[in-house]
Amino acid sequence: MKKIAILGIFLFLCSLLNPSIVRARARESKDLYLAEKAFADGFYEIALKAFQKYLEENPAAEQNELQLLIGRCYLSLENFTQALCRLEEVLDKTAKGELAGEATYWIAQTYFRAEDYESALNFFQNLIEEYPDSSFLAESYYYQASCYYKGNQFNEALKRYQDFNKRFAKHKLREETAFRIAQCFYNIKDYSSSRGEFKSFLKRFARSGRKSSALYYLGEIEYIMGDFSKAIEYYAQAQEAEPKSRVAAVAGYSSGWAYLKLEEYQKALDEFNELGRSLEFGKNLEDSIIFARARCEAHLQNYTEAIPLYERVIEGFPHSSWFDDAYFWKGQALYALGKYRQACEIYEQALKKFSQEAQETPGLQGQAIYEQEDLSLNLTDNLRYNLGWAYARMKKYAQAIEQFNLVFADSAERFLKSGALARMGDIYLEQGNTAEAIENYNALLKDFSDTYYADYAQYQLGISLIREEKFAGAILAFNTLIANFPQGKFFDEACYQIGVIYFRQGQFSLARQKLQNLIEGLPKGQLRARATFLKACASYNQEAYEQARSEFSDVLSLSTDVKLKAEAQYQIGFCLYRLGKEKNCAKEFERFLSLYPASELRCDVLFWLGQFYYRKEDFDQAEENFAQLLQEFAQSELADDTLFWQAKAFFARGEDELALDRLQKLQDDYPNSDIIADAILLKGDIFKKQGRVEQAGALYQQAALGFKESDFARIAHQKKAEILREQGQFIQAIEEYAQAMGSASDDFNARIQFAIAECWQKQEDYSQALEGYLKVCYLYPDAFNWTRRAQLKCAEIFEQQDSSDKARVIYKGLADGNNPEAELAREKLKNLP
Repeated sequence: MKKIAILGIFLFLCSLLNPSIVRARARESKDLYLAEKAFADGFYEIALKAFQKYLEENPAAEQNELQLLIGRCYLSLENFTQALCRLEEVLDKTAKGELAGEATYWIAQTYFRAEDYESALNFFQNLIEEYPDSSFLAESYYYQASCYYKGNQFNEALKRYQDFNKRFAKHKLREETAFRIAQCFYNIKDYSSSRGEFKSFLKRFARSGRKSSALYYLGEIEYIMGDFSKAIEYYAQAQEAEPKSRVAAVAGYSSGWAYLKLEEYQKALDEFNELGRSLEFGKNLEDSIIFARARCEAHLQNYTEAIPLYERVIEGFPHSSWFDDAYFWKGQALYALGKYRQACEIYEQALKKFSQEAQETPGLQGQAIYEQEDLSLNLTDNLRYNLGWAYARMKKYAQAIEQFNLVFADSAERFLKSGALARMGDIYLEQGNTAEAIENYNALLKDFSDTYYADYAQYQLGISLIREEKFAGAILAFNTLIANFPQGKFFDEACYQIGVIYFRQGQFSLARQKLQNLIEGLPKGQLRARATFLKACASYNQEAYEQARSEFSDVLSLSTDVKLKAEAQYQIGFCLYRLGKEKNCAKEFERFLSLYPASELRCDVLFWLGQFYYRKEDFDQAEENFAQLLQEFAQSELADDTLFWQAKAFFARGEDELALDRLQKLQDDYPNSDIIADAILLKGDIFKKQGRVEQAGALYQQAALGFKESDFARIAHQKKAEILREQGQFIQAIEEYAQAMGSASDDFNARIQFAIAECWQKQEDYSQALEGYLKVCYLYPDAFNWTRRAQLKCAEIFEQQDSSDKARVIYKGLADGNNPEAELAREKLKNLP
């Protein structure tokens, strides 16, 4: 216990006496003791007052040592003028020795802290030369190197730091020196050496307070070298090493820009949003953070969120290096939202605001993360170029052409000049002025064949010739592109367009061959999917339905375009239908409805399924499909047809009033519909079923008169004849049937003729009846069902007239067949006398 107590007293005394700062001396005064203790603890204002008070009360005391401490107090309080005054006074009054060397060192430190590195360098050099035994010698070598570093003379600083390491390998400043050496390599852009030095630093000084900074620099090096993923890893390690530090905040900022480079915009936005909530750091780069957030939102196509952020830069930071960029990108965001008028206003404001001279956009210097987006050397040209685009979108073609002409005439950049020609060509093409479009594309190809837009112009030239239906010339243009730009971004599209031309010309085999060659050389992607789809369409048109179905199925696995996949799925259904697999087709369409709830093709699919289930007499399901179609596509071109079929489904279900309601809505909403006649006839059928024969007859008469010399009129006359026949008005029925007759040799006319004959038979005018039945047999020989029935009727009449021989001839002719009439004929033959 005594040993511990003695050790505690010893440590306490040591804490009071700092031998490197305060000389061992007797404690003559409480003021001196207070001054020395406050100085040792860093309370420099208190120490300064105490030292001054002591000197006032003790004028005989040793002045120089105390003046040195007073000078150091002023230095720590950053009162560099007073510090130099006291320290130089000490240097002037002391002979060459330890105190003079110490004064020289602190004078050098004062100049260093005041950022007068040249003066500091001279005093550090003086100490090195005049006081080689000074306890501050190593520090002087170190700070001499630091003077060069602070003066941005990094090559010289590097030599001095390396020299320090050789002289003082075990000095406490070796850690700081190792860090500075790595920084020097970084600043002279020897990134490979810098990377090695920072890694060595982290290995040698694993617990260094500089660890997070070293990791951050490694991140910066990887960013500059283009390995953004590796950079993010180092930035994360820097944040982890010192989470609450400024370095961690800067690392987060850097990570945001790295994520932007990797096009991981949401992650970038998360980083910048987090920084925006950190007021302490955010204030330092607030404009840059706001702008970066805006760019992230824009890249994420959240333009409505981006625009207020650009406006914050414009309104709050008029001197920001991002100021002009904010104007430009705000215009771009408005353009992307389709707000072309407002985009024009922004571009026009910017053109007035910024100088017409070439404006460089230097951004912040010295760090990789502060790279600005390239707007080209001249912002004015870019603004005019985009203004032209906005005018074009507003279909203000004259103004657009004017802006593009200004860019073409005034810009020094070949990229923008060629782009202006391309855009003018596009405008003329959009206007249908293919001659002017071709002229612009040809001008671009002639004078700017080495620019970014050359292959685009060649491609658009081909498209223009397609518009003029000059297919041979278009194929030549695309083949020229294929030959001259084999690595170009439009190479595959040119091959695809040749396939399109062959398809449009009906040369499906050539189209399939060209498309197959293209597909074989393409990676998986949208163009391969489109080419496969067109190839499948060619197969369908060649009636190779199984092949087409397989190729449409390939599109489903190749494409990420929901619209294209929906079209392929739709076509698969019709391939199955063409293959006679109607039930499989229905299943495929049901699957289509579940997979593509937003597709416009749903309308056609719902209609087809409604008709399918109607044919299958599943009237509930049919009506459900028709109702869904009307709910989702009330304005569809199929709406009137759907109302009609929905009425048919209700009628088939016995819900007559609902059917009539649908038909009335059809007539009210679509009075000029092509299906109005069908609606009138169906309405008549419903009334007839309900026994309202007068109303039914009136509707049939309305259809017959309203659609004369049409199939509808013939059907209407037939239906009216049937009412008259059921009422026993056979002569009137015959007249209506006669008006239903047409000139074609088909089942319908055979049926009408058979009905006329039946009416004569009902009238017991057997001569007319026989003539009528024989007309069925002679005039409509291909209407087998009606001819056989007519023959039976003739035989029955002959039996009634005791002409058994004639009846037997007819029955024998019918008996050889395999049908209901043949079986009846054989029975009749057995009973004939």
